[in-house]
Amino acid sequence: MGRKKSRTSVEVKTPGSAPGKKGANAQAGDKKVGASPKIILSMGLGGAFLGFLSGLNQWPQLPAELTSMEASAAWLGAVLGVQHLDWNSAAQGGFLGLAVGLGFASSFNFGLRKMMMTWLLAGGGLLAGALTIKTATAAAGGWILGWMLATPLRND
Repeated sequence: MGRKKSRTSVEVKTPGSAPGKKGANAQAGDKKVGASPKIILSMGLGGAFLGFLSGLNQWPQLPAELTSMEASAAWLGAVLGVQHLDWNSAAQGGFLGLAVGLGFASSFNFGLRKMMMTWLLAGGGLLAGALTIKTATAAAGGWILGWMLATPLRND
């Protein structure tokens, strides 16, 4: 049977010492927790891109003259596959995606309590803006307002 190897010396990394060798134990303070500015910017731009795309291709408005279910279905079948690019809705969706992406990513740098309260207040503001004014810009404004309300909280 083989012999069990025991480690006799443990290298401890102290501030000001030479860099440790491979396999050295890292102290808990060495690891950065949270999102870097590059990650925050990437999530914001990704949200803006997805929001822009979701607002760009919209169904055309259903004419008011179509009152029967059959006429509505025939009209929707006729416009199926026809692109209706809505640039205004795309810009609003892009702004909403940018605001939510930046706010969500930057909240990872907060303590747990503040992060959860930020999500709760910003999400509530987004819901309130979307339900009252019914535009993506209002939803983005509600998100930003809720995020700003959560900012003065302690960083627990």
